[in-house]
Amino acid sequence: MDLDILKGELAEVEEILPEVCKCKETHDALLKFKEVIMPINDYNKLTELEVQFVNLDKPSFIKYSLYESVHKVGYHDLINATDLKRLYRKHGLEPTKGEFPDHIALLISFLSYLYLKLSIEFDEKTVKDLEDFKKKHIYDWIPKLAESLIDLPYPYFSSLGYLTIRLLECEKS
Repeated sequence: MDLDILKGELAEVEEILPEVCKCKETHDALLKFKEVIMPINDYNKLTELEVQFVNLDKPSFIKYSLYESVHKVGYHDLINATDLKRLYRKHGLEPTKGEFPDHIALLISFLSYLYLKLSIEFDEKTVKDLEDFKKKHIYDWIPKLAESLIDLPYPYFSSLGYLTIRLLECEKS
C-alpha cells in the first residue's frame, strides 16, 4: 500500500471516529497507531515493517496468523473457506480466485460491507447474517490475535493490536 494513501486513510478515520465511537480509549489507540505510521516517510522504514511482517508469518508463529482457520486449527480449513465463500456470494460478493476467504482483511472488509448494506437498506436477514458472522468469524479469534500482537516488540504491530481491540470493543457497544 502506498504510504500517502495509508496516511490519508488514517486522517479520514481520525475525522469520523468520534462520530461512530465515543470511547476515549479507542481514539487514543488510533492516535498511538498514527504516531507509529506518520513518521514513516521512506521505503526503508516500510521495508523494515515488511521484514517484521514476514517474520511473523512463519509457520512457527501460528498465533500471529492473519487467517482465521490457521489461527484456530493450524491449517487452512477448506470447510470454513467454503462456508465463507457461500456467505460472500449470498451477499453478492466473489472472493478473488486463489484468495483464502478467511484472511483478516477480507473478514473485516465483509463486516464493513454488511454494515454499509444495512445503512442503505435495513433487512432482517442481513442483520442475522451480520450477527452470526461476528460471532463465528470475528469475536472468536480476532481479539486473541490482537492481544498477542500487543506483546510484540514491534511498535507497528503492538499499536495495531491495541487499536483492533479498542475498535472491536467499540463495535460491541
